[in-house]
Amino acid sequence: ITIRDAKFTVLGDGSLYAAALCADYKTGEYYSLKVVKYDFSGTGDMKFSPEFRFTPAYLAEVGKASGLEVKRLDDVYLADMLLTAEKQLVVIAEKHFEEGGNELPVHARELHVFGYNEYGAPTWHSIVVKDQLAPAVDAYTGIGFRAAVFGNTVQLLTLENLNRKSDLYLRRVNAQTGVVSPPERLKLNVADDQQLAYVKDFSAWLNEKTI
Repeated sequence: ITIRDAKFTVLGDGSLYAAALCADYKTGEYYSLKVVKYDFSGTGDMKFSPEFRFTPAYLAEVGKASGLEVKRLDDVYLADMLLTAEKQLVVIAEKHFEEGGNELPVHARELHVFGYNEYGAPTWHSIVVKDQLAPAVDAYTGIGFRAAVFGNTVQLLTLENLNRKSDLYLRRVNAQTGVVSPPERLKLNVADDQQLAYVKDFSAWLNEKTI
């Protein structure tokens, strides 16, 4: 295998977590997600989680969620790692890519969300479908997402155009089960002459119910 993407971060329990998207060395196709925890307390052990394989069954799940035929994963990158109060790890990867020759060349599609229990074992995975477009001048500001953890819930904030309404949308992911709530429109009512693409970057949570 070869490493296609890797992410390292220190989370709330003081441990360093690392995730890696691995691909088959010969074909370049995505092979698995690997996660390791570096425990600095005591002996400083490394705890390796069982790898999550991107099997044909997983590709079928992605295709069913997106409504597209998916023969292989492409343009998927690690985006965030979050830890709940009960030490459940949530790893989020996002599909994003660029195309030339049109006014909205930057795309961001589904989120691949993986949940691990307090012992490091993978317990669930979910596909969060979204379809974001942005002009090149906005780079990745107009796409992507923001995330925050409250209790056993991960909140995801995206800037999308759903049902002809461009706005910030909120989804909630149950960190114990992986169940994802439908997108909830925040109704910002940003004026047409304002730069809506930058709203997400300047959004933050004051608490669970106040953004």
